[in-house]
Amino acid sequence: MNTDVIDIKTLSIFILKARKRYFTNAQLYIVKQNQEAYETDFREGTMFYQRSYMGTYSLIGKEIVSMSDRPVWGLSFFGATLGEKISKEDIHYLLNAMLMLSVPVDENYKLSSLNKEYTFENLLPNGDITNFKGEKFAIQKNMKLFNLQYFGGLIIGDHRE
Repeated sequence: MNTDVIDIKTLSIFILKARKRYFTNAQLYIVKQNQEAYETDFREGTMFYQRSYMGTYSLIGKEIVSMSDRPVWGLSFFGATLGEKISKEDIHYLLNAMLMLSVPVDENYKLSSLNKEYTFENLLPNGDITNFKGEKFAIQKNMKLFNLQYFGGLIIGDHRE
């Protein structure tokens, strides 16, 4: 029998806390930036969160959570602009907003910032934090501006209750 029991509620809270910390002031928490590559991390006790991605107008990345230096959960994503010219600042904001409210979120939501109002549409949300996939769109004035496809789940451990 597997002794690696992971408390799903603790994991969920930690992921959201790490994302919120980054979302509120992204520039403050970027630990490494090299041209179009970005990396950030967050540690609390034995839990460690790391996000890295490359690109801007099309980007690919991942999030990994480790417990006691062992990876236990991950999310991979690919995002791209959909024809409309969007500033780099807005793209990074949209990515952070879309990830902030995933794992997975099955409702649509609105978020206003940068003096612009965006609506986020979460299509095909499937699963829960242990095994999920989905696709999101950022919409402004009824026009889809940015698409994000994501999937992930537990890497190791027994998540049975």
